Amino acid sequence: QDYLYIPKAIKEKTGVELEPMQARRLKVAVLGRHINLDNYDSEAVKAAMKEFGLDGLMSEEEMKQTICDCVLPSMDVALDAFTEAAQAGMRYGVPSLYHNSAPSAERIIELSEKYPNIIAAHSAHPSFELQEALEVARIIKENGGLIDCYGAKKICDSTESFTAFYKEDLVDMISTDYAGGNWDSPLCTLEQVVREGSTTLEKAVATATGNVAKMIPGIAPNAGVIACGKLADIILVDENDLANVKRVII
Repeated sequence: QDYLYIPKAIKEKTGVELEPMQARRLKVAVLGRHINLDNYDSEAVKAAMKEFGLDGLMSEEEMKQTICDCVLPSMDVALDAFTEAAQAGMRYGVPSLYHNSAPSAERIIELSEKYPNIIAAHSAHPSFELQEALEVARIIKENGGLIDCYGAKKICDSTESFTAFYKEDLVDMISTDYAGGNWDSPLCTLEQVVREGSTTLEKAVATATGNVAKMIPGIAPNAGVIACGKLADIILVDENDLANVKRVII
């Protein structure tokens, strides 16, 4: 919605191209972080429209309807699919992964209470406030679920959230998120959290390798760790910059 549907709809109506964070600001002004029309903030909508050069190109009501048309139709369908996925995961004995964000967190918590092998993906999602994200993650882990984090330069307001997740020892695994093509390599995340002392090198590496293979059986058969009898691609990196890959051994 932030990087594709809302910007596309606004451009079609006005010719103005929005950045993902601008689209998100309009979305939150109309529907709030938890996606509900009861959260509509007229002053915030008008301020954002003026700042983004949309004032006079669309009415406030047109903006409200455009945002609703982009966001709301998929929400109920998606949340219903969460439940179907959890049931299928339990039936087949495999983990299931979910878009963990402010609008979906309540449903994921409910699922983690009833179903095994629930993975809450990109749990430092920018729709959360920091403490809210951490609290949701703690509850999911207490219920037996697993926590995934990711970083995306143009989608996240800052890297503070996933750094805090490592400091709180809440991260089970990390991944990328397509995020309109604006994702960072997992190595960038590892480099930052190790450099800042948020976690140890060993724990950081495990969240991108062995933990992933262990938590999602079959995703990397016979791989994920360096051990006798395992298949392993090994990267050699700069010890002062983990994201700087010097060599790959296949």
